[in-house]
Amino acid sequence: MRFAYQKGHKAQTSRLGYCCVAKKQFHSMLRPIPAVGLASALIQTIDFSINALRKDHPIFQPSSPSTTPLVENAAFLQDIIHNLYRLTDLIDNSELKELYDEKSAKSAKAAKKLSEAALQLLKHAELVKELTASFIDALIAAQEKGKFGDPRWPTAREALLNGVWKKANVTGTKKKYRALRRDIETSLLLAMRQYLDQSIETGLALFSGDEGVHTKHWEKWQNQTLDMIHSNDWKSSKKKDVEEFSKQVDALIQAEKEAYFRATIFERLWFEEMDERMNSIDSSVDLGFEWVMGDGSRQVGGLLEWFTNTRGEEIYWLTGASSSLTIPSFDH
Repeated sequence: MRFAYQKGHKAQTSRLGYCCVAKKQFHSMLRPIPAVGLASALIQTIDFSINALRKDHPIFQPSSPSTTPLVENAAFLQDIIHNLYRLTDLIDNSELKELYDEKSAKSAKAAKKLSEAALQLLKHAELVKELTASFIDALIAAQEKGKFGDPRWPTAREALLNGVWKKANVTGTKKKYRALRRDIETSLLLAMRQYLDQSIETGLALFSGDEGVHTKHWEKWQNQTLDMIHSNDWKSSKKKDVEEFSKQVDALIQAEKEAYFRATIFERLWFEEMDERMNSIDSSVDLGFEWVMGDGSRQVGGLLEWFTNTRGEEIYWLTGASSSLTIPSFDH
């Protein structure tokens, strides 16, 4: 999967028809396609909002209220509102949105030079933000309408139906969100298809280097999805192709949610003194542990040489102040 095009070189065709390039190009930093970042933020917002409006998406309550207090109505509504604001910020801070704002500041003509797919996504962004703002206003109204001691709502949907929205408002909002998601996925497929075709034409590298434990989730997704678009010849004008592409988008959104969840957990586990022990370890003195890691350790009598010799010497004698310097601290 990790191939790229290189203009002016003799084609060496792989199973996908890509042209292999020099190894050093594999390790160049892969940048996200700007459309991917904005589309991801939009679909995360849509996915979260639809789940919040579902009747089968209950608010978690602890099983033992005697030890863990129940979640108050206002508190869980505030949590939903907070996440909707967070996701809206994600839209506004996306690379494509910032690029458009930068070009618009120069001139309207410059902004229109963005690709058709990019302009479509930006239009969708405004519609998603407008719909989400209405949803937030309704949640705030439900908060204000509630009173302390009211029965706890099982879902956010029930909170809204408590005199703020009617069922038609809930159903209509979900329908609008779903329609927007289809439009966004169509525009994203068009953007990635254009990126793929332009890369073939100009010889730009398509993929990053070998995937490993440090490869970011969006990088893996972008590699895999460009591969699938090319090998399946997906086009945004074909409904079936968009439906298959939508399954790939589901994988990206799930990875985004997991990444946010991990970051939130680590943030909540952090405490001020967490790094105190690590920061209190003194730097190693000059030539510290040269007897272990230096060239002399490979000579007769050295530690590394002793590990591999066959002279029957089963004990290696170390002398010095107890715990004055440890291998773990040297390693750190």
